[in-house]
Amino acid sequence: MSFSVSRAAPWRAAAWLAASTLCAAAPAMAQTKVSDVQLTMITSLRPAGDDVTTPDGTIGWSGARYPTSPPLYAVRPGSSAGYLYGGFNGGGPTALATDMYTALGMYSMRAGISVYERVAYNAANDLHGRISGTPVKSADGSLYSVMTSINGEKYANKTYASDISYSPAVGQGVIIRSDYDGANPSLVAGTRGQLYSPNGALLIDAKNNLYGVDKGPKGQGRIFKLDIATGSVTTVHEFTAGPSGMKQVANDLTLGKDGVLYGVTAYNRGLPLAPSTPTAVTTPTGTLYRIQPDGTGFAVLHTFILAEGEINVHDNASSEGFVRFPSGIPYEPGVTAGGDVTNRTLGAGQEHSLSSLLDGGDGYLYGGTSVGDCYVHVTSTITGTIIKSITRDNPACGARKWAPSATLSYAVKGLPYYDGPKPYGALYRIAKAGGPLQILHTFSEADGATPRGPMALGADGAIYGTTMAGGGNVCTPSSAAANSEVSCGAVYRIKPAGIVVNGNGEVAQGGFELVHAFSGRDGRKPVGLRAGADGRLYGVTAMGGHYLNSAGQPVATDYGTVFQLAVDSDGTPRADASLVASAGEIKTGEVVSLTWITSRAKQCSAASTAKDWTGAVATQGSVELRLTAGTYRYTLTCEVDGGVAGAQVSATTVVYVSTPATAEDGNEVSFGNGGGGPLSLWLLAPLGVLVAWRRRVARSPKTLD
Repeated sequence: MSFSVSRAAPWRAAAWLAASTLCAAAPAMAQTKVSDVQLTMITSLRPAGDDVTTPDGTIGWSGARYPTSPPLYAVRPGSSAGYLYGGFNGGGPTALATDMYTALGMYSMRAGISVYERVAYNAANDLHGRISGTPVKSADGSLYSVMTSINGEKYANKTYASDISYSPAVGQGVIIRSDYDGANPSLVAGTRGQLYSPNGALLIDAKNNLYGVDKGPKGQGRIFKLDIATGSVTTVHEFTAGPSGMKQVANDLTLGKDGVLYGVTAYNRGLPLAPSTPTAVTTPTGTLYRIQPDGTGFAVLHTFILAEGEINVHDNASSEGFVRFPSGIPYEPGVTAGGDVTNRTLGAGQEHSLSSLLDGGDGYLYGGTSVGDCYVHVTSTITGTIIKSITRDNPACGARKWAPSATLSYAVKGLPYYDGPKPYGALYRIAKAGGPLQILHTFSEADGATPRGPMALGADGAIYGTTMAGGGNVCTPSSAAANSEVSCGAVYRIKPAGIVVNGNGEVAQGGFELVHAFSGRDGRKPVGLRAGADGRLYGVTAMGGHYLNSAGQPVATDYGTVFQLAVDSDGTPRADASLVASAGEIKTGEVVSLTWITSRAKQCSAASTAKDWTGAVATQGSVELRLTAGTYRYTLTCEVDGGVAGAQVSATTVVYVSTPATAEDGNEVSFGNGGGGPLSLWLLAPLGVLVAWRRRVARSPKTLD
């Protein structure tokens, strides 16, 4: 079951690979710092699949990299099983097939130990790019996502062909719609040319209206509304410049339990450590506001100052590239003069994520402050060059620590590379009715650094979130130079019941606990959490991870992970099995691969009506098959490890070869693949309304006019 464009893989001599061919990430259950929470890495993204093959010959896994936001949890029609849908840095056409990926930018997987898939890139509509926010689900089951091109602003209003980092169809940003399973992605036509680098924030209300955030026509931030029935975009509110002309940057948006929109904005005070950047603790750094969905009742509940921390100033949508400092004029060789330039990129795992809010349901809004800019000013000693770059990544945002260099003189020696009083960030709450800001916790790096991304309310009533760095563990990225390790990031929680405020209104106890410190093996640089309807929380790390190679040995990767957080003592992952086919419909002579992975399972066996995949198999692996015309059903059955005698889990998928895909009731269906866990038999059941999995690229995409 793969969303990737089908390509016939080289045929192997045998009809199926040895059962010992392991290619899936082993379930990585990590010990947390608290006894009632369990974190499990449920998949690790990797450089494999249709257009990239790993050196060890791994097959069956689509190439994907750098997930950008926590996934949406949704139940598919006709099934009780939950699925996850999330975004990553997809790319367009490229000749460098061994190094790059051609993909829409969305993945899908079962909400458990599972094989992930990616949505196919369709050259006919050229939709590819960065899906930087969590998709939302409408009343009819459709999924909506914000898509941007990393070089969208660079090539705006220019004639430029589609490539790995730019799509003319996407431009500076659009909203795409897909079926409930991610199939048939199409452009919501009314958004083309109407959005200004949307930052990925997207939510939907009970009336099926979409709300999002972009830069707006004046570049200071805007809340927009999309009527999905008509495809029309309208402005709910447009922000203006901040104090002293500082640029205002709108961040994440949340819909409170009272039906009111809440959000935060940043005031960009300048590049940290630059001589011209103000450092007075009273410097305003952003706002917390509320507004009615119809645009009325706008009010600022709080104005942040540097003493309290900052709000993210990155747009989360496009690469800034080389920009003259401090004017901000784009540098173009041969067009603008040389000199000092900054270079803020967005791509290779450099997800900066947004500052977010959460309605705790107790009358308070919860959020976090951090460093505002994930880049800092350095002084280069390089001479004789046309330009001089004066920016470096801040390790507090999960970037690797700067290795010693003879060409750079740092404004400060050692960590933290920052000029504010809260270098690692803080957590706060504020009453929805207004009132003083209460600082609940100030991070120390050992317990986390730079809280960013969505927060989630756990089944235990605690508020969970992530920090992009810190936590006490050190990661060594594969590309890191000597002495340039980075702290891996953390999961934290706030227990509202544990917050104590004294008679002076000061927080005596903030209810803070460090829940989990990432190790790199289970990911690094987490970027938020979302709650699932199954009572568990789901998140991603932008980088890190591992998988097992064909010899069963762990291979470290740096492409990101998807993880599950079980709270309230429900920590043990359920026994599960996932079996997917690279295509559900193929032609005679084409090759199809089966890929499977299990959790808490043993003694697995394979069966097929084609009798080409039978007998004992490993608990995870892949096999390639070449089939004659017909309909073939494949089943994986395993014993539950540690379960009662006879307890089993199973997964089934069906492959149609040069024959119409039909259900057992004779109705013709069109679906590219099947599979996925013990409940997957619904695909062949005579349902009243059969919901097909439509993943064939050849199908005409839907477009909303």
